[in-house]
Order: sequence, then C-alpha cells, then structure tokens
Amino acid sequence: MTPCRRRQTRSARSASSKHHSCSRPDPRNGGAGRLSCLRGLDAGAWAVAAFDAADKTYGEDYIAFPVPGTDGLFDFLADSFTLPVGAENVEGAKAWLETISSKEGQIAFNKVKGSIPARSDLTDDEISEFGEYQQDAMKAFASDTIVSSIAHGAAAPVAVSNEMNDAVAKFAQGASDVAGLQDELTRAAEPMSK
Repeated sequence: MTPCRRRQTRSARSASSKHHSCSRPDPRNGGAGRLSCLRGLDAGAWAVAAFDAADKTYGEDYIAFPVPGTDGLFDFLADSFTLPVGAENVEGAKAWLETISSKEGQIAFNKVKGSIPARSDLTDDEISEFGEYQQDAMKAFASDTIVSSIAHGAAAPVAVSNEMNDAVAKFAQGASDVAGLQDELTRAAEPMSK
C-alpha cells in the first residue's frame, strides 16, 4: 500500500498563468504541461515523478501546496497490490507482494512513482534519499488528519463520485450557479447517509 498525498502541484510558470487548460505534465516532452486546472486542482504524485524525470527542481520549476481549505488534511489514496484468485503463478505473485511490501521495495517503487512509502520504519538516511516534495509528504502523512479520496473511489461509491463529477463539470461550464452546485452535490451524497 502506497499513500499518495493529494496536493496541488503546478509548474511554477503555470501557477501564475491565466490559462486553465487541464493537460498533464508528460515526461516524453520534458515534463511540460500546464497544471492550472480549475476542475482538477491537484496533479498527484505522478506529476512529481514526471517533473523529477525531466530534471525539474521542486520550488523552482514546480511547486506544491494544499488546495485552499485543506491545510492539515492528507487526502489519502493507496496503490494496492493483491494476490488474485486463480493466479497462474501464485509463487511469483507472492514473491512480488513480499518485494513490494519490503522496505527496499517500498523505497524503490515510491522514489520512481513520486509517492511515499506506507511503511513507518524508514530511517532518516532512507527518507533523505527521497526528493523534497516526498519528504514533505511523509511528514504530513505522519501529522495531518487523513481523509479518503472521493475522486478515486475510496470515500464514496463510484455512482456518487460520478454524480459529483457531473455536478462540478456542469458548474465549471456555466450551466449552474453555486446554489445549484450545492444542491446537486447534496443530492449526489444522499445515498451515503442511508
């Protein structure tokens, strides 16, 4: 399991841009891409990996900060690896699970992905192998209030998340006002209160 901190991550250039495209940084083009999207405010851990792969410097070429109103919250999303029923190579699958859950496996996987290890037994020297953003995320994971991600199906059923996405898209396109958005979000969440 690999926690991913959901923070807004933007290229420094696009942070002050008035453009609101939703393209993502792509390591194939040097990590370029605007991340100033009103509909999808955070780019996630994969963006950090793309920027790092493109030799971009945290704090200079890209920045990260809590989405307004979420300071002190860690929006949790986890990569999960399982042993499938009926797996053709059970021993190989078990070996993978042992590898990915080991300290060495967690360090190797997360350094490349841009996320952070789920393990809490890393030494200071091992933590220092990670980039500045990931070290910041590790500190926040240890101290912030952890909440689940609606967008990734961890905090709400897919049907609820889809209705919320539809309401936000409608609002972003000017087809509803704030009161309409609030009403639609409330209706979308009603199945969770039963």
